[in-house]
Amino acid sequence: MSDYNSIIFFQSFSTGYLPEELGIEGANKTLKRFSAVIMATPADSRAVKSLNNSQGTNKFVFKKVGEKMEDTKTEVVNVFKSLEKVKAEPSQGSTFLKDRLVELRELNTTEHFTKFYEEMFPFVQTLPLVISQKEIVFSKLVSGLHMEARLSLGAFLELIDDLSRDLLDSFIPFLPRLVNSLVTLLKKGGQKEPDIVKQIFVSWSNIVMNLQKYLICDIERVLRDTLELRYYPQESINELMSRSMALLLRTARDEQREIGIKRIISELADPLKKCGGAGLLYHVMIRDASEKSLHSKAGKALSFLLKDSTLSSCDDFPQGSGSTVEAVSSALQRICEATNAEELTVLWDCLFKETKESIKNKNSAHLTRLLTLLTSAVRVGKGLKACDYRYLVGLVSQIVPTFMDSSDVLSRFLGLMLCTIDIPSDVNELESIASQWTPIFSLKSLSLVSFLRGLLEKKDGLIVQVFALTNLCSSEEVIPLLLSLCKKQQTSHDKVDIVYGSFESIQVFLEDKIKKIQINIENTGLAQIDEAELAAVWGAVNCFPYFKLDSSLLIRFKNTLKQQLAASAVSGSSAQELMWQSLLGSALRSCLKILLSPVADYLDFVYRPQLANDDISKPCPELQANNAEDAFDIFCENLRHPNKDVRLMTLRILCHFEPLSPDPCVEEHPPPMKKLKTEVVQKSPSKKNDVTTNVLQILKTVGESRPTLRSKKDLDAVRHLADDRIHDAYVPLVFNGMIGLFHTNNESTEIWEPASKCLADLMMKHTSALWNGFVHYLGHCQLKIEALHIHRGNGNYSVSQKHTGLMESFNAFISPRFNGTPTADVVSLLLKTLQKVPSVAQSHTSDILPLLLKFMGYKTENPLRVGLYNSEACKGKEWKGLLEQSLALLKLMKNPRSSRVSQFVNDVMQYRFLDDNDAEIQMSVLECLVLSNDYLLPHRHRLENLIKSKKLREELTNWNFS
Repeated sequence: MSDYNSIIFFQSFSTGYLPEELGIEGANKTLKRFSAVIMATPADSRAVKSLNNSQGTNKFVFKKVGEKMEDTKTEVVNVFKSLEKVKAEPSQGSTFLKDRLVELRELNTTEHFTKFYEEMFPFVQTLPLVISQKEIVFSKLVSGLHMEARLSLGAFLELIDDLSRDLLDSFIPFLPRLVNSLVTLLKKGGQKEPDIVKQIFVSWSNIVMNLQKYLICDIERVLRDTLELRYYPQESINELMSRSMALLLRTARDEQREIGIKRIISELADPLKKCGGAGLLYHVMIRDASEKSLHSKAGKALSFLLKDSTLSSCDDFPQGSGSTVEAVSSALQRICEATNAEELTVLWDCLFKETKESIKNKNSAHLTRLLTLLTSAVRVGKGLKACDYRYLVGLVSQIVPTFMDSSDVLSRFLGLMLCTIDIPSDVNELESIASQWTPIFSLKSLSLVSFLRGLLEKKDGLIVQVFALTNLCSSEEVIPLLLSLCKKQQTSHDKVDIVYGSFESIQVFLEDKIKKIQINIENTGLAQIDEAELAAVWGAVNCFPYFKLDSSLLIRFKNTLKQQLAASAVSGSSAQELMWQSLLGSALRSCLKILLSPVADYLDFVYRPQLANDDISKPCPELQANNAEDAFDIFCENLRHPNKDVRLMTLRILCHFEPLSPDPCVEEHPPPMKKLKTEVVQKSPSKKNDVTTNVLQILKTVGESRPTLRSKKDLDAVRHLADDRIHDAYVPLVFNGMIGLFHTNNESTEIWEPASKCLADLMMKHTSALWNGFVHYLGHCQLKIEALHIHRGNGNYSVSQKHTGLMESFNAFISPRFNGTPTADVVSLLLKTLQKVPSVAQSHTSDILPLLLKFMGYKTENPLRVGLYNSEACKGKEWKGLLEQSLALLKLMKNPRSSRVSQFVNDVMQYRFLDDNDAEIQMSVLECLVLSNDYLLPHRHRLENLIKSKKLREELTNWNFS
């Protein structure tokens, strides 16, 4: 394009008229040329290059990076499909390189390109000249591939493409240098520019097409020369390179294709290259992702890929075999995902054929690899793309009897069988599967344990009842499976479904396990029991309620544990003691499942309909009022149990007892005011005890439902009913019921405040009856926090080091992740309740201060000195939060001097906590010290200023140290 045309073009901007002699093509070329000149900065060039080329209203909408990369993939595919029109021959007496150089000179006037044009134009006049000067020309071209020449990159890459058309097979020796230059360009910032990536791979794809018939003659050399670019550490670039290399592998002769596949497999010995290798293997076999079909050469490629000699070629390298199978598995899985099911027949035929051959030859190593590949393919779409489902199930009879001694084969095969049950099937097919799977359940292999565990997770527990687990004799094997089965049998929070079926061996196993450890405990005590055996018994105890077993055995075991723990001299905070307490808790819980749930179900079934239909019906003698107080004493503590099931089942039972009438004296002189009371106590002759019945019923309703506005009203009603208007026997029930509500799940925290207020009212009105129980429970919770903290922090504790399923489950039970309220939060709520009744706390200082010292890590019996305490028990955010609550309680107690440890508590605050690095704790401690030390009162304000960081400097300046 001449300068004359350029002048005409610029004149058209001012006139709005495009001269005829310039023409549309000339105008477009001139526009591109001057755009390159005007766009002096990289930002300008990127802005124009990222304009959308689509038609319509969205033509000038900027594209995202992902959209640009998709455009690049499309253009690369178009190159391979020969959709891009290119000149078949150069101009008369010219070369492809010269023609393109002249064309680009009119479109690109950047400094780098202009300099190249001036230097190289004399060397490209004829083909013989290009061939003789190819080294100089190529070196000059690749020297221009750098980010400073970004405006010329497209031109240089196009010229390299045309040089390959001129040189043909003579260009092949330049490939390693070209690959190295492209990798350098990408690393220097080109990988972040979608347009540069596009220019690189469109040019590269054209070069591959130009040299295709020469490159396919030596596939191994091409793969070697392109190694660094094929495994470039960016997935999108791997994908683009895989498309071009796959073209060569598909069009090469069979022997060259096999050499290429072997080369790729050998590269996979390096785990870092497995992603790129998997992508290349995928593209070798796929026609095009959009067509969802395999290439015509896919069958031959798969047959060779699945051979034993191919898959085992990297076995001598560390991690080589695993990386190979993983990469091939990834490729097959991707093929199944991208291809229609009817197009996958070739893939399944190759897999099945090779599997049959390996079974016939009893080649366990190769069969193991093939089963892994089969599993990855079947897993896609939950098996819906598997073409012969019955063949897969039929492999049981071929593999299990033949490879009984190969744990690897059995493990992979059972994993494959788990995938087959995901395939939708009717009941008849499931029965057929069960009959064909019979040999699996005669295995004496650990692989069967994993299979059964997976079976329990995938299908209803009933499917497992078809099979007898007679060959599982190890506790470590069978108990985790039984626990999983029992978990599926737990259909509701308060109901246990017995596992029916022929499980005599399991019943004997569980009973023997409990009998054996009971004898050992009676003979040697608690300290001599192995931890693994302890975990096994814990599992057996938890399974006990779900099978038809002798419940008296569990009750005797529970009593033995209770007696041994009572006589034990081991510290209550030790990890060993915690394990035994946890086991006792499991035994109690299982007893409750055996006893509480059936009793509650029976009472609901028999007596609830009668009471609903006849308000004056009398309960049976066992549930009449004269037996109620004894039952309340027995069940009372259940209402504060952390387990919600225990609390609710207990309330279901207690609600059936005949209500106890309030004290007649109180009835004759009811307290004045509070309309709510008057409304509640209005009784008809047929419902004279409705008030007391409501106490337990409200507790049950609140416990069963999510805390709503209505449940808060119910709690308010309970608080008023509990004032002085109910029988004394109900007071401990309401008291423990409120503590039980503290254990409600964290999602229900809105119920804590009403429960705390109700509990505080009870403490105020019935202090003598409730105080000992409150202090005992508060101390128990503090001890539990300390024991769990020590247990978790003990690095030498052997249970935590045993990474087996059963031991991990037992360890998790000892240190659970709470679904309900953490113990620390329960203690915090109890302390906040005491803060609502400080007079009660102050009158019982002798009980509160020893608990506080114990919490601070001291021995309450005889604390020696301030610096001698258990630092392990005084760490963490939870502990600090409880310390703040304890100090808040001390402040409300004003001057707790009546206890024998009052002075020691004062010293602890003064010498240990007053210089704490937490300003809030310092301030709380100072307030407590001022209340108990009158001599500090005149200095209170100045001491507070020393704690406040904003006033510290000023206070130090004014402080008189004389």
